[in-house]
Amino acid sequence: MRFLCNSAWRSGEAQELEWDKVDLGDWIVRLSRNNEKTKHPRTLALVGEIREVIENRIKVRRLEMKYDGILPHDMRRSAIRNFRKAGVSESDGMKISGHKTNSVYKRYEIIDEEDQRRTIEKVQEHQRRELENLKVVPVKRAG
Repeated sequence: MRFLCNSAWRSGEAQELEWDKVDLGDWIVRLSRNNEKTKHPRTLALVGEIREVIENRIKVRRLEMKYDGILPHDMRRSAIRNFRKAGVSESDGMKISGHKTNSVYKRYEIIDEEDQRRTIEKVQEHQRRELENLKVVPVKRAG
């Protein structure tokens, strides 16, 4: 689940990941176009939590994903939301997650209540500044 939450991979991709795709010398996963739903090759740098997951998998040499109450695909959505919150560009996020179109990628960009609060606060702050900077100039009457 940690792998999915950080990579935004499809759950099937993670379940079917084979060790020959993991380059431990460079700490990177290389997916060929044959393994890829979109038919484009893709890489994933193994850093931070993602690397920890792989290191732990190396120790036990199995890739199973079973967590009660949480679906593996939920982690894809969480990862993409985290990408957005971290300021990752849509283009870079799509390269990591393997999305081919931005319309499908955007389906995962769910805004939670806290995001909504921050957005509304930003808009209201902007409106307040606009009102403060508003300059009223009297119009001369013709006469």
